[in-house]
Amino acid sequence: MRETLPFKSAEFVITSAALALALVLIFAPWRATDLELRDFSEFLPLLESHATFGAGWEALNDYYRTQGRGNVLTTGLISAGF
Repeated sequence: MRETLPFKSAEFVITSAALALALVLIFAPWRATDLELRDFSEFLPLLESHATFGAGWEALNDYYRTQGRGNVLTTGLISAGF
């Protein structure tokens, strides 16, 4: 009796296709910009006013701190992408 490999099953193919479609729709590689203005309009001026990654990251953390929020990793990723 031969064992079937997981990638030959219909469920695996359907699941993989659904995951690939979801990733494409979420990350939208056809967009020209990394950050959409409507999503990040509140702190884009902070990033634009600071020339370095560290300064932008610190400005974002200070901004979030005034609101009682702390997103150290997220603000680091946003600053690195900008």
